[in-house]
Amino acid sequence: MKSTSLLAFILFLPVICSAETPRVVVASNMTHAIKEIGDQFIEQEGIDIKFSFGSSGNFTQQILQGAPYDIFLSADKKYAWDAG
Repeated sequence: MKSTSLLAFILFLPVICSAETPRVVVASNMTHAIKEIGDQFIEQEGIDIKFSFGSSGNFTQQILQGAPYDIFLSADKKYAWDAG
């Protein structure tokens, strides 16, 4: 799980670096891993990131309605594809 989450941060690094304070929404089942990896990333890179944790389904609906999130992380690819 950690390697997948770390890969996600690496893949989204351009988005994270280009946003003033990137808004990252994360499925609740990934909370522990993302908090740990996110804290390390923030400390090492010095980039502030605003994390929100919750339901993938709710985040998908919010994104479809125009919510201003920069990154959406979900372990369920169904939600990630629906929001894309």
